[in-house]
Amino acid sequence: MRNYFSIKNILLLSLLLGLSFAAPSATAYSDQSKPDYTVIMAEGLEKPVEKLEENIRYVWPQAAGRKVDQKEPEAQKTIKELDIKTLPFVYFREGFESEKEFFLLAKRGILDKKGKFYVITDEAARSFGALQLDAESVPGRLEVFCMSLCPYGQQALKQIIGRIRNEGLKIDLKVRYITNFRKYGIDSLHGDDEIDEDIRQLIIQKYHPDKFFDYLLARQSATFEKAAQSSSLDVKAISDKKEEGRRLLEEDAGKAKALGISASPTFLFEGRYLYVGLDDIPLAQAQDNKGEASVGSGKKVEVILVYNPACMECRKVKNELMPEINTKYSSSINITYYDTSQQDSYNKMIELELTNGVQEKGKIPQVYLYPGGHVLIGEPAIKSDLEAMIKKIIQDGK
Repeated sequence: MRNYFSIKNILLLSLLLGLSFAAPSATAYSDQSKPDYTVIMAEGLEKPVEKLEENIRYVWPQAAGRKVDQKEPEAQKTIKELDIKTLPFVYFREGFESEKEFFLLAKRGILDKKGKFYVITDEAARSFGALQLDAESVPGRLEVFCMSLCPYGQQALKQIIGRIRNEGLKIDLKVRYITNFRKYGIDSLHGDDEIDEDIRQLIIQKYHPDKFFDYLLARQSATFEKAAQSSSLDVKAISDKKEEGRRLLEEDAGKAKALGISASPTFLFEGRYLYVGLDDIPLAQAQDNKGEASVGSGKKVEVILVYNPACMECRKVKNELMPEINTKYSSSINITYYDTSQQDSYNKMIELELTNGVQEKGKIPQVYLYPGGHVLIGEPAIKSDLEAMIKKIIQDGK
């Protein structure tokens, strides 16, 4: 079935009461001096966080929130202090427990206490997508967790295969299957026929990867025998490996359970990002020479913003321009923030100024771009030239 990582998230997120709501007001939430909640997020979670915030404001329409990138010093400090393992992480301002909205959220079971803050539970916060901070990165890998006879899973696989074949996406696609191994047998939503098909697909994927896509597409409208025949596969040879397929299926079941996945389809991208919506996955960053793909050997443009929260020009660049740039070029850039109100970041600014020969020392905001060591100082120059400079580095590699 097409849903969240865990079916019970629907109940936990009854604060959402549905998935499509009226658009929130145009209030500049990130500019609020005393936000009601803060979201620590990461590149690649833009769409899931947008959905999460929509649903918070469905229950609390006047809620003022702000987003903080995980790379910012403030976020790094909170992640370390609260031992945060997954993003997005949502925490509410102190004193929130005295508000009526606290009880609206608490009675739905989606609030927890972490340190001095009330937070959205990890399970609820990741209902639209999540980044596992401690997981190993596997660039270009897309794992699809599904049930072989699930129509939503079949539709998703058809779309992905189409994009790989028609758009030249460099994706290492791995299909995994969702089942429950119990004491007295295997349980799958669509019964024993689905378990048999899971096993067959695992064997074909392992031993005939060059024919796997053709088989998956054919199987959506044909029997196993006819789909195998049309894909030039030996029916008996596949059936003879049933015990091996069963062991592979048990491995998949264990991985799905460890990740809290029970809904078909769910996507694990690059080993770290979990998504429930195919359209939310930044597949473009795995694309080869398409759009805003790679720089040179595949490295991203490094963009460094030096700012101070007390500086109005800095706030405009950080809160208005940088989110727009990050969304537009998320597959091609990495943004790092240095807040000079923090001593370590102030020292980093001095180091950057010396390394790059900056004459107007101490003037902020500053943007540094690599490769190339390009420097932009002041809001007007950054707003005027940053995007063009990023495009040029992507194109020329320097």
